[in-house]
Order: sequence, then structure tokens, then C-alpha cells
Amino acid sequence: MEYYTMTDTGSMTKKNTVNKALLTFIILGVAAWLLDSAVDAVFFYRDSLHGQVFAPNAENIWNRLFTLSMFVGFGVYAGLIIVRRKKSEEDALQARVFAETVFNSMHDAVSVLDASNLRIIDVNDAFLADLGVRKEDVIGRTCYEVTHRKSHPCASPNDTCPFNDTVRFGTYSVYEHVHFSASGEKIIAEVSTNPIKNSEGRVVQVVHVSRNISERKRVEAELQKLSMVVEKTADIVLITDKDGIIEYVNPAFEELTGYSSDEAVGNTPRILKSGEQGPQFYEKLWETILSGNIYRDVFVNRKKNGELYYDSCTITPVVDWQGTITHFIATAKDITEQKRAEQELRERAETDYLTGLFNRRTFFEILASEVERARRYERSLSLIMLDIDHFKNVNDTYGHAEGDEVLKAVSLVVQKSIRHTDFFARSAKKLSN
Repeated sequence: MEYYTMTDTGSMTKKNTVNKALLTFIILGVAAWLLDSAVDAVFFYRDSLHGQVFAPNAENIWNRLFTLSMFVGFGVYAGLIIVRRKKSEEDALQARVFAETVFNSMHDAVSVLDASNLRIIDVNDAFLADLGVRKEDVIGRTCYEVTHRKSHPCASPNDTCPFNDTVRFGTYSVYEHVHFSASGEKIIAEVSTNPIKNSEGRVVQVVHVSRNISERKRVEAELQKLSMVVEKTADIVLITDKDGIIEYVNPAFEELTGYSSDEAVGNTPRILKSGEQGPQFYEKLWETILSGNIYRDVFVNRKKNGELYYDSCTITPVVDWQGTITHFIATAKDITEQKRAEQELRERAETDYLTGLFNRRTFFEILASEVERARRYERSLSLIMLDIDHFKNVNDTYGHAEGDEVLKAVSLVVQKSIRHTDFFARSAKKLSN
């Protein structure tokens, strides 16, 4: 008993085909032997058929053996020809199946057109899926009928046709085009046309490859809109890589800081550092954003000309699909005027508008704190009250404007005479004992 593996299938088929052909021609050779024997027995030798078949003379036996060997040889040869033909047919079938598989597995829509009339010869599955059509409704029609709802090819100059250029010049073309599906949906496609030439160099077919880029165009439009917003916004936008190297600044950054985009890109935000905020401030910042969290705070920064400014800043980490931080986006609003207004309000609430000294309310707050501290540490506390005698006469005689000048002069004299650790305040009313 013989055993054959799967790899022996081809050789077994080949042997079987050769054996069948050989057997057929052996049978034909035997039939020829019998026919020749019958002819000799009836017409030439007047002998019995049995004698001519099994006991012919020497001349006849050599003729018949030669004929039989010829049939055997033809049988082997015919078997080999059949094997080769079958092998060629199988290879062609496998190649066709492979080509169709590749053709239909492509994600891009592909159609093949006859160059003489630009009618569709074949399309792949992606073409049918993109346009929502059936193959039988497409074959034999022009692409314009299928994708543009037109019965004639596009004509220059109003509607140029790259197909015509591909056929006329035999060149490869790439362009963007608008297609319409069977349901009327607009599809923006990136199209390439590839000429197929015959042996004489004449274009006989055109391969049309169409990639649906509608989603890409939508994303590009959104990105362009976002880019325009970033460019036009009054707030600062700054983008750095994961190491803090600046990759982008918007015009608002340039206008506020005085640094141009060329000066900022490639540097770090340390070019804005003012020194007003200590190391702990920046340590907390990096600890927050490196952990993937958003950081918000007010920065005291320095412009290129050395001027300080305040900005309310938000720093957002950007992560990729693996969760790895790739960039940081900082958006900031200039709040310098707001801080100045707050400082001015604070000063007005704490100081006397005329002399700039602490006012009555602030004085009592400081006094209460100093008294409590003196008690805690058992230290003495000195309190001196100054009064300007006959000040009312100054106002009545010389006017309130001159009286204000007297108050300012007195405050300056006292401020120059006290220590920097002392507190000096003005009370518009007499302090009760």
C-alpha cells in the first residue's frame, strides 16, 4: 500500500493523467493490431484471424510492433500535453482568482474603462459600496453616468476631463473630483487615472482609482477653522512638546510679549520668567501637568522689554492614543489691568486718599494684631497719637487746599522720622480715650 501526503496531490494528478492517456493509446494500438490482422487475414494471406493476430510473419510483426510503439509514444506525449494544458489552465485560474481577490479587497474604489468610449468594463466591491450601486447597473455605462448623472463625458473648458488627457497623452493623472452616490450623497474623491497600453503603445484601457476623502476634507475644514480661531483670538496660545520646547505661538503672544514667533519657537517659556515666583510654584506646575492633569494659575511674567505683566494661564497636557503625553497647550489671558485695578481698590480700601498713609480701619486692624502679638510674647507696645493744633484755623484762613498741603507735609516729616518697622496712619476723626 502506498501513502501520499497533501504535497503529492499535484504529482499524483499528473501521473493519473499520463496513465489515462497512455492506456487510451495502448488500446488504440491494440485495436490497430487487430484491424491490421483482420485485413491481412481476409485480403492478403487468406489465413485465419487467430493466426494473423498471434502468429504473424516477421514482416507483419515488426510493422505492428512499430505501430503499437508509436501509439504508446503518442499516448505518453498526449498525456504530457494534457497535463501541461491543465496546469496552465489551473495557473491561469489561480492567477485570475488572486487578481480578483486583490482587486475586490482594495479599500479604494477601482474601475476599468475602455479608452475608446470611456465605458466601464469592470469595477471592484469598494466602487459599488461607495456609490451604493449594483455591478449590473454599472457595466457598460460611462463613469459620468454613474458618478455625475451625466450622459456625456465632461468637456473643456468648463469641465475638464482628466480621462481625455490620460487617453490622449498616455499620462498618469491625480486630481480631486466630486462624485455623487446613488442616494445623492456628495462624495469628495481623490482620483488617479492610469493608462494601459497595448504592444503598439496605444492606450486601450484606463484604470480609475478613487479614494473617498470626504471625512478628511471635513477634518481639514475643521482644523482650518480652529487654526483661524487660534490665530485671531486675543488670548495667548502657546504649544510646546513634552520637554517644554515651544513649537507654536499665535500672534497675540507676539503682540503681548514682544517676542516674535521666530524668537520663541525652539526656546522654552522660561524666556518669560520674571523671578517673582519661586521654585515651589514651578515644581507644583510640572508635577501637575506631568501627571496628566490641567494646571491653572496666575503667572507674573516679563516681556521682552523687561515690563512685568500678569496672565491667567491654563496648561493642558495632550496625550496620544497610548496615553503618552506628547505636547502641552497653554492658553493665557492678559489680566494686568485687572490686577492693577484690584491693587488700586485694595490701596484705596487700606490707605488715606490724601496722604497715602494707612486709614482708620486699617490702623485698627494692625493695632489689634500688634496688641495680640505683644501680649503673646510679653513685649511692650508704644502708641503715639499726634494732633495738629489749630488746624481748623488753617482751613478757615487759607482754605482746604492749603490745609491738605499741611497734612501732606506733616505726614512726610513723620514718615522720614520713623523706622521702617513702625506703622503710621491718619485718622480723620479724633480717637476716643
